[in-house]
Amino acid sequence: MGLREQLRGAVGAAMTATSDLASNCVWSRVTGTTYDPVAGANVETVASTAFRAIKGVYKIHERVNGIEAGDVPLYVDANLITRPHRGETIAVDAVAHEIQNVDDVSGVLYVIQLRRK
Repeated sequence: MGLREQLRGAVGAAMTATSDLASNCVWSRVTGTTYDPVAGANVETVASTAFRAIKGVYKIHERVNGIEAGDVPLYVDANLITRPHRGETIAVDAVAHEIQNVDDVSGVLYVIQLRRK
């Protein structure tokens, strides 16, 4: 077993051990367009993925380089979803947030900067 697999196992175990702290999340992204004959126009098709993740808090000294007051970090096991992108939406406990930035930590953990919509 390589280091990456060990890290994935450790992240998965940590997420399971802290499951009482985890938030219910739904990630929504546009996957394409389709023609709607009723509307007479193309409409976006959206895919949604439900998962659980840990919501954190940025410390005051971290609020630089695009991090604003009210932004929150979301810690996501990379085994649960593919890498999300800036501008997509994640609802955390039914509150919509827009993705501002995604840090991929060795392919095992995503630290996603969210801003409330």
